[in-house]
Amino acid sequence: MAELGVGGLSADQLDEFDRNGFLAIDSPLTDEDLAPVYEEYERILDGLVDRLLADGTLSERPAGGLGNRYSAVLAADPLSHR
Repeated sequence: MAELGVGGLSADQLDEFDRNGFLAIDSPLTDEDLAPVYEEYERILDGLVDRLLADGTLSERPAGGLGNRYSAVLAADPLSHR
């Protein structure tokens, strides 16, 4: 097992960071860990879509996954990310 150094990174990881300016690591979070976050994003986006439908900014409910629906919202109302 590699000895950990600064911030819990191995010497190889620190070297890679120094060489490349970034370090790609696997996420320690599982899909199960992230499920509540995605559910909250879905709830917020659904509320935003409802508001934009009610005020006529959107003419129909966007289809697809979270990313596609959010892109449709931003296309209809670029300031909605605020």
